[in-house]
Amino acid sequence: MPERVLILDDEEDFAAYAAAALKPDGHEIRVVTESVKIPTAIEEFEPTVLMLDIVMPEPDGIEVVSWLAKTNFPGRVILMSGYGGKYVEVTSKIAEVKGLRLTETLTKPIAPATLRQAVAGD
Repeated sequence: MPERVLILDDEEDFAAYAAAALKPDGHEIRVVTESVKIPTAIEEFEPTVLMLDIVMPEPDGIEVVSWLAKTNFPGRVILMSGYGGKYVEVTSKIAEVKGLRLTETLTKPIAPATLRQAVAGD
């Protein structure tokens, strides 16, 4: 089923790569590369899935997770990081404790098929 996917990643090349990987599945996709723009992007686009990079300039992924929880974001959240390990673990625990619908954690580099599976919920 097609989703409304918002990709938040400060690495423009990776964001474009992820969008291109998901496009063949018919998803509606929007990319944001500056985390300060996430409130406006969510309000305007109303995503069903948010793919969120963790390590970014202010606000970082942990701060975005906290904001999402405060605003009762109803969509699914997929966390991504090129740093892996503790970054992903800590942020995923925060997301779960705050009640977000965390469905996947991914460590970069991420294969296109893995991105598609994560969005599909497989």
